[in-house]
Amino acid sequence: MIAVRIAVFLGCVTVLLYGLTVLLKDKRVTFDYDTTRKVEGFYAEEKNSLDFVFVGSSQMFTTVVPAVLWEEYGITSYDFGANEQPMYLSYYYIKEALKYQDPKAIVLEVSYCNTPDYTHEGVLHINLDDLRMSPVKLEAIFDIIPKGERLPYLFELAKYHDTWTTLDKDSLSYLTAEKHNPYKGYTPSLDGFPDGGIFNEDIPKVTEKAQLADLSVKYMEKIIALCKEEGVDLLFLKTPNDHIQNQPEYNAVADIAAAHGVPYLDLNREMSGQLHNHVFHAETITKRIGQWLTDLYEIEDKRENPEYARWNEDADYYYRYAHQLRLNEIESFEEYLAELTGKDYVVCMAVNQDGGAYLSEEAVSLMHQLGCQWDVSAAGGKSYLAVVENGMIHAEACSEEVAAYENRIYDHRISMVSQGAQAGCNASIVVDGTEYAPNEKGFNVVVYDPKLDMILSSKSFEITD
Repeated sequence: MIAVRIAVFLGCVTVLLYGLTVLLKDKRVTFDYDTTRKVEGFYAEEKNSLDFVFVGSSQMFTTVVPAVLWEEYGITSYDFGANEQPMYLSYYYIKEALKYQDPKAIVLEVSYCNTPDYTHEGVLHINLDDLRMSPVKLEAIFDIIPKGERLPYLFELAKYHDTWTTLDKDSLSYLTAEKHNPYKGYTPSLDGFPDGGIFNEDIPKVTEKAQLADLSVKYMEKIIALCKEEGVDLLFLKTPNDHIQNQPEYNAVADIAAAHGVPYLDLNREMSGQLHNHVFHAETITKRIGQWLTDLYEIEDKRENPEYARWNEDADYYYRYAHQLRLNEIESFEEYLAELTGKDYVVCMAVNQDGGAYLSEEAVSLMHQLGCQWDVSAAGGKSYLAVVENGMIHAEACSEEVAAYENRIYDHRISMVSQGAQAGCNASIVVDGTEYAPNEKGFNVVVYDPKLDMILSSKSFEITD
């Protein structure tokens, strides 16, 4: 009887400690570096469903876009990595990945191919904390972490016991959220140039080869041996970053690859790039990677396969995110309206001072396609507001007086005011207490995406003769 009570007590303590650990430990769940979502999202993928697993640092996961590989080639893939990940951590990520997936190949991004020492505590925690506790994680801790410093990695509450004072809304909501990651580990970056910038033609001319650190070479060779042992192909990839000073290191990787028969694509020698590539340029780079992979392998195009239907839904998350960037680059009201037509967005419009007097026939037609009913071109100087969604109208008002609207849409409180030239000259579009309207002369437009549950765009357009 005493033994049973002790067992129950110890079980309760274990559950309590585990629950506190899950609650209090750092959750990296928001862009730009959402490592927790990446790692836990990998575990949420269906077993043996991935054609390729990409492993490496942020230079990998801000450049390789799995949605593009899916959209262009029907390839299933995942970016399984973490910030500043050196080879010795990539080794354990690959070891962990192969417990859950049987891909055609592991694709190792080699930016951190010359790390001479074990890295600092912050990077180690970012890379290790979110891995499931398992023999692989234990092996990594005892291999990498010096004796006397292992407790916070083995017993994470020792590090995070006092983080309750800094818990935020995103971390708390993530506790009960689905761990499936529709971005497949990719983190969109707005760094760098959308077109990739100018390619440095001196990079391909670099022939020198660096002497790589023994620690990095050791783990690259361990990775090669591991993949051979597991019967999975290994590919080396260098994403373009325009670092001519590091090209001798990437050239040295080519020698290691050649010696072991590992295919190696060094895109730094053929494409422009940055440390973290801009979303639009990452698409271009990923298409090039897709060409490389399809040249190496015969891959089933799964886009029409009903068993992979969710991949189409997941890809849509990325393309919606990318669409907001394109929306915010547009300067023409007509082009902006055309981009919104046919989309399942909630579009909120409020006029400040005057929006209709000089509207083009094209703009009026596009507004009607969105769901607007008033001929706003005949309402110059009047107050005007509208809330439309893919051809359906939630609200519309046109008046010489103040026009106002308040309602709840998709569980968000929307409050709007339009004051034309005769009513005070003001425009307000407030969502959940936050003002989004630029409140400039003309049409103030705020676009909400219910699938991403985010404001995609907030712009104003002054319509002049």
